[in-house]
Amino acid sequence: MRSPPSGKEIKSNQTTLSDGRDLEGIGGASGGGSRAGVTSISNIGPMAIAHHAIDYVEFTVTDMVAAQAFYSAAFGWTFENYGPGYAGIRRMGGGDGEMGGLSLGEKGDGGIGGPLVVLYSEDLEQSLARVRTAGGIIQKEIFEFPGGRRFEFADPSGNALAVWTKAR
Repeated sequence: MRSPPSGKEIKSNQTTLSDGRDLEGIGGASGGGSRAGVTSISNIGPMAIAHHAIDYVEFTVTDMVAAQAFYSAAFGWTFENYGPGYAGIRRMGGGDGEMGGLSLGEKGDGGIGGPLVVLYSEDLEQSLARVRTAGGIIQKEIFEFPGGRRFEFADPSGNALAVWTKAR
């Protein structure tokens, strides 16, 4: 695998899981807090948010602690815990915000086995109307969460998606 131009390794900002377990040594972390084999381009700044672009991918998991340990060891991901049922996946390369999340669920919830793709909208109500008109099946009407509002829907093939916007 070729390294990006900078050749710098990502440094982990979080070395413990929500239950207090230390991540050093899980999955072959190398000395100095870096994750073996994980590289990043050093000049990545804050990500621009584009209307109707894929912005966030949410994975439904059955064991939050095991999922965080797996993704930390496999990819060097770090997390922002919002309680026992949800953890945000911090952006890689030092960017601000999150690139996805882990949502605790049960087998049979419908979300296990596939990610929830989340799009960003500058006008959430207009996006909801367009999804309805296009034949999307609304699974969850607009609701608030820390940092914004969103709705969830299924496309005609049954794929789960959501659309969000920043808090007013």
